[in-house]
Amino acid sequence: MKKFLLLLTVTLTTISAYANLGDDRADSAQRYGQPASVYGNYANYQTGNWLITEWFNSAGYAVDIAYYKRNGTISQKEITKLQNANVSSASTSWYPITPHGDTTKAVARIWLSNENDYRCEIGKTRLFEDKRWFSYIELSTVAGHLEMVQYNQEHQQHRDDVPRKANNDDEEVPL
Repeated sequence: MKKFLLLLTVTLTTISAYANLGDDRADSAQRYGQPASVYGNYANYQTGNWLITEWFNSAGYAVDIAYYKRNGTISQKEITKLQNANVSSASTSWYPITPHGDTTKAVARIWLSNENDYRCEIGKTRLFEDKRWFSYIELSTVAGHLEMVQYNQEHQQHRDDVPRKANNDDEEVPL
């Protein structure tokens, strides 16, 4: 647990401006300019070595933010800086939960704050049908994450209609 808390207290030095939980679309545009793409409640931004995906709730606020590093692994310092920029209290303590999902697409560890206000997911995933694995950290409010999951389930049929290429070549075996 101490190792995880240390992991969550390190700061990100390579992103000069942060997408923050609670930002509205105007705040995000002010930080990054116009999004590279928008799909429903999602907005994607590209800056330096990072792809940042924000999900906006029905009130228009970012409640789930994922930071994907294009090259390399996210460092302890980077994780901590992102954690501090997004979670209201630096002294928040966390407990692990068991992730569920398709490990051929993503491998992660997930924690909830002891108050069950925040969710933190750190792992590797495949993006855009790429064979490579990308490091990521996803930070969210628990309520916002649940709203996003419900939104995704409601919109799943549209995504299922889009043909996808099968990708069975593992360049890295999930742990």
